[in-house]
Amino acid sequence: MKKYVVEIVEKITYEVPLDAASSEDAENAARRLYDLGCLENGELESVSFDVEEKEGE
Repeated sequence: MKKYVVEIVEKITYEVPLDAASSEDAENAARRLYDLGCLENGELESVSFDVEEKEGE
C-alpha cells in the first residue's frame, strides 16, 4: 500500500456585526473573536481536498 497525506481546507464565512472607531479596530476585534473561538454559525462555502503521495515510507 502507498501512503498519502490529505490536506482538507474549509472556507467558512462569518458575519460579525461590531461597533468600532475605525475599520482597523473592527477587523482587530473580529480577529480576536475568531482567535478565541467565539464565532459560531458560519456559512460553509467550500471544502477542498488536496492529496499527495508520500515518498519513501
